[in-house]
Amino acid sequence: MAQTVAIELRNSDRSRLALGEASSTEEVDANGNVTLNFFANYRALASGVQPGVAKADAIFMINYN
Repeated sequence: MAQTVAIELRNSDRSRLALGEASSTEEVDANGNVTLNFFANYRALASGVQPGVAKADAIFMINYN
């Protein structure tokens, strides 16, 4: 298992997705569809990162206004 790493979530422009804060607003097309793009990457939490499998769960809310 990997050690001293986290999985960081990013918005479509690759800016950091701030936890507990609203993300960007996206436009819905004429058919009521929208595509939401997110990215994820590993982030070292300290020096001495140990290789291995990294697993994480993320729960987030989508508000449709």
